[in-house]
Amino acid sequence: MCKLFWDERSSTYNQDFASSNVRYMAFDWIIDQIPHEPHQNIIDVGCGTGLLAHRIKNIDKRYKITLVDQSIGMLNESRTLLSKFSNIKFIKANFENLSEIASNSIDIYITSFALHHIQDDLKKKALDEAYRVLSSTGTILIVDEIICDASIEACPEKLFLIMLSIFYPNESVLKMRKRFRSFKEYPTSLEKMGSLLNNSGFETDFIIINPIVAFIKGKKKSYVN
Repeated sequence: MCKLFWDERSSTYNQDFASSNVRYMAFDWIIDQIPHEPHQNIIDVGCGTGLLAHRIKNIDKRYKITLVDQSIGMLNESRTLLSKFSNIKFIKANFENLSEIASNSIDIYITSFALHHIQDDLKKKALDEAYRVLSSTGTILIVDEIICDASIEACPEKLFLIMLSIFYPNESVLKMRKRFRSFKEYPTSLEKMGSLLNNSGFETDFIIINPIVAFIKGKKKSYVN
């Protein structure tokens, strides 16, 4: 994934966010999964401009949140948005290398609409890192572009048009082709994502939202009740 692409988009990213109801739905779902207990240690990987963290901190300022992104532009936007809050750490890093985070230290691992920007081999490494940093009773929450309709997987054009209708409903196809012409995404099938999570040590539940979006909640296998 091109870091420059995200640095350049960081100042206008929130406008894109506002154009899609599914993003708000995703944030609502994630927040509903976070225990209303003080001092939860939360990590948001691929945090973007910090919109989700902002909502979480407004619910309970005692939550400790670590925001991780590979784009310095996104992290700078996050710092500005969250400047009035404490107990926030910003880390410039990739999904698959969270070396600054201690093992078994995180209560809630979140990633929203970000994993599809990396290929499946890197997704596996990212999920291995998520497993490492989560506490024994921690929870992983994933919202992402996941191909939930097998008929789409073999048809990139159909996938592209569905993606536009869901995430950029007010933009022209021509404009979006131009924006994404040198940019590639790697949405994973529902079956493949389940396999990756299983192989990394998670037991999960999936909620299919539409043909290309799913919500996932998981625990470490050894600690599933």
